[in-house]
Amino acid sequence: MLAGEFAFVSGIGNGIGRFDRTTGEFVDSVTIPGDSCEALDSGFGAAWTATCRGPGLARIDAVTGVVTIADLGGQIPDPEASIGVGEGGVWIIVGSGSPRTLLRVDPVTMSVIAEYEI
Repeated sequence: MLAGEFAFVSGIGNGIGRFDRTTGEFVDSVTIPGDSCEALDSGFGAAWTATCRGPGLARIDAVTGVVTIADLGGQIPDPEASIGVGEGGVWIIVGSGSPRTLLRVDPVTMSVIAEYEI
């Protein structure tokens, strides 16, 4: 997944590997507290993934690689889902079984701004 000048790849080094998108050379790896799960997506100047050993959404700054974790109010991400970025928010499915909940997270404040039962 591409964000800024980097390609981000799950399962590399300490969690998410960053590669120079021009040369393909490994730059470093980013540790995600609680490990990364769900497919990555990019937008709003960042790469995004879920934290699956704790309730969170991880924002990886596309320039600095700094990780910020959004609190999902104790709701655990569904490890079989994907992150979606667009339409003014970052979208993540939480819960297991049925019903699950789709959360819309504000990419600036990192707070949950809407919940939809699915």
